[in-house]
Amino acid sequence: MNIEMLRKEMYGKRIPVTQLAKELEISVNALYNRLNGKTEFKRNEIAKIIELLNLENPMAIFFDAKVSKRTQRPKRHKGGNYAKH
Repeated sequence: MNIEMLRKEMYGKRIPVTQLAKELEISVNALYNRLNGKTEFKRNEIAKIIELLNLENPMAIFFDAKVSKRTQRPKRHKGGNYAKH
């Protein structure tokens, strides 16, 4: 999640944290926990944020381009066999 990009969008649309929390029907503290990465946004919250901020590229905000090692394909050796970890 790209918190800085989300904050820039909020600032540009002049939507303060208090208003966003109210629109999401969560407490300001709960929103700060999400913005600080302590908890994750729920799907319905993401959908509401996209709508409220009229986001053109929500994928850039809510989904990290990096792939974790757990989801990467295993590396192959020259012979075509998968490497053992």
